[in-house]
Amino acid sequence: MLWLLLTACGQYLEAGEALNDPLVTGECDQISADVDLPGREELETATTLGYYGLSGLLTAHTQLDDWNGGQMRVVDYNAFINTPDAGTTLADTLSNMSAVDPLALESEAEAYAFWLNLYNVWTLQAAVNQIQIDESWVGASASTWNGEETGVPFVMFTTRFVQVGGLELSLNEVEHGVMRGYLPPEDYADEPEVLETLQSWHDALWKGSAPDALLHVGINCASRSCPDIGATAFTAENVYEMLDQNARDFIKHPGKGAGPDGISTLFNWFRGDFNATFGSVEAFIQTYREGGDAGVNYDVYLEYDWEQNAP
Repeated sequence: MLWLLLTACGQYLEAGEALNDPLVTGECDQISADVDLPGREELETATTLGYYGLSGLLTAHTQLDDWNGGQMRVVDYNAFINTPDAGTTLADTLSNMSAVDPLALESEAEAYAFWLNLYNVWTLQAAVNQIQIDESWVGASASTWNGEETGVPFVMFTTRFVQVGGLELSLNEVEHGVMRGYLPPEDYADEPEVLETLQSWHDALWKGSAPDALLHVGINCASRSCPDIGATAFTAENVYEMLDQNARDFIKHPGKGAGPDGISTLFNWFRGDFNATFGSVEAFIQTYREGGDAGVNYDVYLEYDWEQNAP
C-alpha cells in the first residue's frame, strides 16, 4: 500500500478527488508519505521486541496433528520452502534478532522470550535448509549436514550457525551455555572472550537465580518427542503464560510427556533442572498434569522420537 502511494501518485490523486480531502487535491510534490524505517543498527539498542513476523509464520504454518496417542503441533516445513514471503520473513527475523544486544533488553521476561525465540527460529531455519538439500532428511538426529555425511549424530546441534551479538554459536551453546549455564571453561580455552560473553548473557538472563526448568518446554528441537513449538512467538507479555500452557500440553500427551507407558526422556536428561525449579520431576508433573500423576509410570522413560515434527 505504501509503495503504491509513493510511486502511483497520479492514480492516488484521481481516486481521492471525490473525497474532497485537501491532502490529496494538490500537486504530487505537495504530498509527503515519508517513513523512517529502522536499520539493523537500531536493533542493537532495542530494549523491547515484538516478533510480529515470527508470530505470523508460526500461526500460518503450524497445525495440530494426531500422533502417538495425543495431539501435537507440527510444522509445515514445505510451506516455508514454497511460499516466498515465508522464506523472506524467516530471513528477516533471523537478521533482526542477530543484530540485537541481549544485554540491552529491559527485563528478564524480554531476555527469556528472546533466547527461546532465537533457539526456535534458528532450528526452523536449519530444518528448512536440510529439507531443501535432501527431501529424505529424517530429522535432527541425522549425521548429515548441508547434504554431506559427517558421521557425527546430532551435528545439527553442535554446528555453529546461530548468529547473535556478533558471535556464531551452536544450538547447544544457546541452550546449555546461555540458558542453562553449562559453560565448562576447558571448552573455551582458546576462546576466553566467547566464554566471557556467554557467561554475561547467562547472568543477565537469570540475575543470580537458578535457570527456570520451563525452558525445556519452550525450546523446540524440530522433533516429534520434543515439547511442541508454539502457535505464536514468545514475548515479554506472554512468555510465562505460554510456558505454563506448553507444560500442560506436553504433560497431557501420554506418548511424549507422561502417562501409563512412562515419562519423557527429558526428565532423565534434565532431572537436575526440574529438581532445582520444582523440587522434583514428580512435583512438576503433579503441577501441570490434569489429575496429578495418577496412572503415571515413573519407572520407564519413553523412547525419544527424533523424526522431524512435520505433518
